[in-house]
Amino acid sequence: MEELDETDVNILKRLEEDGRISFNTIANELDISPPTVKYRVDKLKKRGLIKNFSVILDPDKFQKGYFVFILIEAKFQKINEIVEELEGIEIIQGIYTSLDKNNIILKLFVEDNQELNHFITAELSKFKDIEKFQALSILRTVKNKANPNILRPGFGFKITCDYCHAEIKGTPIKKIVDNEEYYFCCNTCAKVFMDRIEKNKM
Repeated sequence: MEELDETDVNILKRLEEDGRISFNTIANELDISPPTVKYRVDKLKKRGLIKNFSVILDPDKFQKGYFVFILIEAKFQKINEIVEELEGIEIIQGIYTSLDKNNIILKLFVEDNQELNHFITAELSKFKDIEKFQALSILRTVKNKANPNILRPGFGFKITCDYCHAEIKGTPIKKIVDNEEYYFCCNTCAKVFMDRIEKNKM
């Protein structure tokens, strides 16, 4: 497991505030070099902490449409199967699972009541293992941080093996190829990966 240090956290916070900010500006603000910023960002992207840089829309500015949360009570043993099918439905913006009675929570953005009704009757009704559900319409968004304040120095984050993609539980085996770091869960994965790299160079 790797941990975020204070420099990582400060870089991420500036990128959260402004995804278009330049590495030079961040470097000047944090009193570090631009290559250091780039290296840190590239590392965090590779490790999966940074998924992408995207535009965040404000739904309240649109004349039509509203968010809906749907609380679903489904048969516990069928949750994974239901979630896999729900993932393919475009209107669903978010899917969450819970240990509560409402063990699946959906987040939708619908144009109007007609679209919501269509989703319920045409999509949800197909799932025989959904026992109950409740739709909650959001009248107005008062506070919704795009990135919750979860960054703390010392927070660990999961690392997956660059060969087999399994989560690395203990201390990872690190190899450096062309100035890029690679992490492995065991010596076997590291050896197979490095052998392939050497073979490709021939």
